[in-house]
Amino acid sequence: RASSAGAPTPSMTSSSSATTQQDLRRQLVLVAPMSVLVLLNVVLLVGQLVCEDREAPRGLRAECVEFIFFDPTGRVNRNSRFVLFLAMMQWLQAWTGIFPNWYVALSRQTGIFHRFVSGVVIFVLVPASLLRLVVWFVKPAGIGVVQRFAGLRHHLVDSVLIISWSLWLLMASISIATPAAVRHSGFKPSFVRDEGEWKHLCTLFKYTLFLWQALHCM
Repeated sequence: RASSAGAPTPSMTSSSSATTQQDLRRQLVLVAPMSVLVLLNVVLLVGQLVCEDREAPRGLRAECVEFIFFDPTGRVNRNSRFVLFLAMMQWLQAWTGIFPNWYVALSRQTGIFHRFVSGVVIFVLVPASLLRLVVWFVKPAGIGVVQRFAGLRHHLVDSVLIISWSLWLLMASISIATPAAVRHSGFKPSFVRDEGEWKHLCTLFKYTLFLWQALHCM
């Protein structure tokens, strides 16, 4: 009798299974968009590096000339990098809206991975991005213009920054998707179901789109 009393009941097993499936769905929703963005940014960066390599085979370089998507000074590549940047910014808006206390959740996490996620955004990504933004405002690079920072082309610096932010959002999503972190993140199921919150978020998306489009055309 004691053994049967201590054994999990079918209702307990089904409840645990439902919780596990809910956690997996939450992780998938958070991780999948950023995984796609990271992949697209990496493909774009690798294509640029290969096409700019002077030691690459002539046939490959000829294909790069014809396939202008990987020409970092061309309009197509420039607009593609802008679209990926804009998608990342809008996802960041949605992410911080869903998890308003994300910084509290990350700070309460223990372990090297979680500390790295918290530290890299404060000491690396934010200072580097602010410096690049100031330089861009002071001396923006137009189509066909190549600037250099510490010997690196400006489009390479931009691509690395966007990939770094996308990777950070991916790692932060993995870190904050744990049940312990979600409790401190400010997440509320009512936010997802509230149409008013989504209307406000969509309005912010539009403002972000128009703001960066205006700055991009300067």
